[in-house]
Amino acid sequence: NPESIDPKPQIMHYPEKCIGCGLCEEGCFSGAKVVCGKEMTAEEIFAEILQDKSNYGDNGGATFSGGEPLMYPKILKELIKLCKNNGISTAIETSLYLFDPEILSSVDFVMADFKIWDNKKHKQYTGVNNDIIKENFKRLDALGTPFIVRTPIIPTVNDSIEEIVKIRDFLKDFKNIVDYELLPYHSL
Repeated sequence: NPESIDPKPQIMHYPEKCIGCGLCEEGCFSGAKVVCGKEMTAEEIFAEILQDKSNYGDNGGATFSGGEPLMYPKILKELIKLCKNNGISTAIETSLYLFDPEILSSVDFVMADFKIWDNKKHKQYTGVNNDIIKENFKRLDALGTPFIVRTPIIPTVNDSIEEIVKIRDFLKDFKNIVDYELLPYHSL
């Protein structure tokens, strides 16, 4: 989600909606420019979570995703505590580029990406080295929190059998891994 990378609110532009009124600075009345994102307190976010509580059933709960939710450890810790205190199960979706043992051991479930095995290729396509991600998978397993690993299969990037086998072989001895998912690629 490109709009979830920058932590600050962004202006999204939809040129097909522009009516050429020239009033962009005063505020866009046609919806061609829209503010995406807003700052909220943990209590405000939790109020949103509570609105859906009746839909969680026995196996549902709140999943913190993004962007990268571990970029916001303070508010995330508050939200997890609010959820736990109100009987709401918690999960997190993360790249595991960042690691916070307090957060990752307090959620009920972790969904983590393992995009590309080759370090050079990982840096080329994601902008970061994956040595720390590999190390963080080991650290996550040691915490005892159940987790699944997801690899989005991207044509010409990581869609070879060899690539997937290397990731699988790395993961196969972890004790707390529940599943390894290969996700189909889409360009959205």
